[in-house]
Amino acid sequence: MQLIKTLFASLMASFALALFVLPASALAQVAATSDGADRTFNIHSSAGVQSERGISVLLRDGEGPEYEVFIPELLVQMAREANRGTIAMIPTMGHIVVLPMPDFALRSVSTLPLLYEIDEPDHRVFELLPAGSTDRNFRRAFGMSVKTVEAGLTAEEDSRAFFGGLRDQCLLDNSGYQQDSRRTSGRSVMLAACANFKSDVAQNLDPSIRGSIDIALSYVLGETVFRFYSIHRSASWDPDSSEPPLDHTDVREIVSLLDRAMIFEDIERGALIAAFAMAGI
Repeated sequence: MQLIKTLFASLMASFALALFVLPASALAQVAATSDGADRTFNIHSSAGVQSERGISVLLRDGEGPEYEVFIPELLVQMAREANRGTIAMIPTMGHIVVLPMPDFALRSVSTLPLLYEIDEPDHRVFELLPAGSTDRNFRRAFGMSVKTVEAGLTAEEDSRAFFGGLRDQCLLDNSGYQQDSRRTSGRSVMLAACANFKSDVAQNLDPSIRGSIDIALSYVLGETVFRFYSIHRSASWDPDSSEPPLDHTDVREIVSLLDRAMIFEDIERGALIAAFAMAGI
């Protein structure tokens, strides 16, 4: 895994800097009079799929001609949150994903997280790790993986595949899981645990890391699967006689954070630029 250090705030702000934005009065006039007000967008969240009214934003790229971009109103609100650093907005395979930030990404500038990314046509990964993490010593990872899959895959099947990946690293009879399917949202939550890694896995890790509790939330949209996850590595524990490193309260808080992830369906990257432009007015 390649770890790339990044100034996370500048990553979010960079989308809006390249464009010259029309005055607020002009933007307001366009939004009020454009046919874009009749356009709607689908937003996928923990509440299910909801339709959001669209607005039209008029932009100009440098000295070039003006052009019109349609965006859902909620995207502007999310851009304001991103400017405050509480969420990331990530263009992903024709959609825009809103990913809430974990606690280790909300600290001072001196402890900005590390970012690992894959950006391919059929696979997108956006993963954050605490400052100072390496392949050998990282204890936390938080992010998303988005892939193109065969039609018919369910969120429950993707959850089980997530557990299978951890189970393959674990000693026999030292792994387990709990799965919960959400009927309202169509999401599947997986709590996967490994109390003791296999020796060939453990030898590549810091001696203090011998187990892990991984939590994931899976969602399928057409032929695309979205997986939001939080990984918590730790020392080993005895699954028969000792408590795991995360208690029920910890797990509920992590699941609640993952459940805040949202997907804006079928929105071009230019819409993200427009949302940040509107958020700055």
